[in-house]
Amino acid sequence: MSSRYAQAKAAIQNQLSVLVQRWDAGLVPEAIAVEEPTEPGHGDLVSNVAFRLARTLRRPPRAVAEELAAAWSPHPALEPPEVGGAGFLNFRLRTAWLAEVVREVLEAGPRYGSSDVGGGQRALLEFVSANPTGPLVVVNGRSAAVGDTLARLMAAAGWQVEREYYVNDAGNQIERLGEAMSLRLRELRGQPLPDPWPEGVYPGEYVRDLAQRWLAAGRPTPETVEALGEWAAEALRAEQEQELLRFGVRYDRWFSERALRRSGACEALLERLRREGLLVEADGAEWFLSTRWGDDKDRVMVKSDGSWTYFVPDAAYHADKLARGYDVAIDLLGPDHHGYIGRLKALVQALGYPAERLEVHIVQLVRLVRGGQTVRMSKRGGSFVTLGELVDEVGVDPARWFFLERAMDTPLDFDLDLAQLKSNDNPVYYVQYAAARIKSLARLAPAESLPDPDLSQLQEPEARALLLDLARFPDLVAKAAQSRAPHLLPRYLHQLAGDFHLFYRLYRILQAPPPQAAARLALSRAVLVVLERGLGLMGISVPERM
Repeated sequence: MSSRYAQAKAAIQNQLSVLVQRWDAGLVPEAIAVEEPTEPGHGDLVSNVAFRLARTLRRPPRAVAEELAAAWSPHPALEPPEVGGAGFLNFRLRTAWLAEVVREVLEAGPRYGSSDVGGGQRALLEFVSANPTGPLVVVNGRSAAVGDTLARLMAAAGWQVEREYYVNDAGNQIERLGEAMSLRLRELRGQPLPDPWPEGVYPGEYVRDLAQRWLAAGRPTPETVEALGEWAAEALRAEQEQELLRFGVRYDRWFSERALRRSGACEALLERLRREGLLVEADGAEWFLSTRWGDDKDRVMVKSDGSWTYFVPDAAYHADKLARGYDVAIDLLGPDHHGYIGRLKALVQALGYPAERLEVHIVQLVRLVRGGQTVRMSKRGGSFVTLGELVDEVGVDPARWFFLERAMDTPLDFDLDLAQLKSNDNPVYYVQYAAARIKSLARLAPAESLPDPDLSQLQEPEARALLLDLARFPDLVAKAAQSRAPHLLPRYLHQLAGDFHLFYRLYRILQAPPPQAAARLALSRAVLVVLERGLGLMGISVPERM
């Protein structure tokens, strides 16, 4: 069932599509836009259809809008349209019709906001995928919050979503990790360390911790650099998994690069590209002809010494993804991966898939700020701040909220002081407090003395604002899922909480006359349903008391 807000939009579009037929303007119904107004006071929905018609009819847009408004037929969901500005049609939903959203929310409960806009499509969402060569850092936490929330949103909107973590447990970085382990073992055994420390070898204190664990375990494996690297990589991967679980993120699959390489998938992909004339030799190397599909340059896959570039296992991994039959594979990559997009898109098309089968989104950097100054607070990492250290300081809920409240492709300043405040200045506290207030009301409400709610009692402007918020929620979830924009959710929840706090301050709820009390309590409970659902989609808790 579509939301009340969607029903109203459809009613407007349907009637406008009939009305514009009086002019042979070639305007198809799909081109009739009905949107939320950008400024308050312009109704609940607005259409610019008169501007579209005016160009063809060679008439002023306002004159066209006035003619459309005059011909408007009454509708149970809508007040008669008003003409605004130079020719906008502004529509206001009838409050009595809108108030029924309360009943719909309470009947649907935690399912409210779900839809089938995804049509059951299979989606694979890969995110974080940090190298298992160190602890997860703050930008990994942002990717975790964004990816997990996006997966929840898409599932709520009708996609079949799987979460995957690609483990880069092979290649040069694992060899360097093994070298770091070897050096730390020498140190623990009282042997001198090289001075200076070898370039490219991980210097963090966490490697010493791993070396101590290796010694404590009495490892029977030969102490080769390869064995040390593989053992340390798996130990760090397990730590990453536990840290992500603590952060509320679970994966359906941990996909190993080492296993991929050992399966022969890389050789099979290279041979296929050679066979199809897409991998050619030049300057002693083999180049993938990615410029055929819009990449800015062709890409070396096999170097002149016969070794592979890092793109080979990445390409084989994406070929494996696509072969699994997903309708869309979504990658969330770090800010240093812009150059990957063109080559990956080219690979998808070279393998015979449409380019849109793969989506690549960049999750931008995070800067930690305290007192207006950038801070570093790492104890284990050396030059970086770990996700675990951040969560220890501010908690899971504030961390997830702050990571989500800006669009993922926008750099983020994370205000540590604000994240730790227990006041309404902290946005996550502000939203959780609204939910706790309603839970308190529900505990205090008399069990039997209130009548069944007469929702026509909800006439106050502040109550109407809440009704409109509730009606918009399913569309908001669908839009955030479709546009891969989880930052829309905290913005919405902050507005909903603000509208409820205002309503709570201005009007008595349980102390009002029984008909008003019943309606206001029902409205409050509906707000709680949506707050709980929205915070749940963000992976944030809803406390009973604050």
